[in-house]
Amino acid sequence: PVKFYLTGKEWITLIITFIVLAMLIFLLLAFFRRKKVSEEKFVYVSPKEEFSKGIMKCEELLKQGKIREFYFLISEITRRYIDRKFDVSTLEATLKEIEKIFSQNNNLNFIKEGLLKLFKKWEFYKFTNIFPEGDEASEDLKQTVSLLSDSDVEPKNE
Repeated sequence: PVKFYLTGKEWITLIITFIVLAMLIFLLLAFFRRKKVSEEKFVYVSPKEEFSKGIMKCEELLKQGKIREFYFLISEITRRYIDRKFDVSTLEATLKEIEKIFSQNNNLNFIKEGLLKLFKKWEFYKFTNIFPEGDEASEDLKQTVSLLSDSDVEPKNE
């Protein structure tokens, strides 16, 4: 049998290596545990609350004169509200797809006409260099809030 002996320097190197590895493992475990603890807990926000917060952001954009950004945001928050409130996927849909979705969904009859009109107008302002005159953007915001506030009454499931 061959005997294996370590010299003093080799023992020190071996011990330092183990200490360094132990420290690395400790730091990695601490990092991953801390990351799990620091993750934010999910807080449910109702569609109405989310819509209201979006409306406030839209009002800020109007005050700042950011009309194009306003139309992108009002379109997004309206689509997201419809998606969450009525379980109708419009967020990534084109205008033609939205028209088709609305025509197939009887739950949206009471807001369909007004929203389609607004969506068409918003698409125009979002993708052209033409902007509305006067307070038209503010009126669009008021009309959207009015239409969707009426949707707080639960639609009949047909």
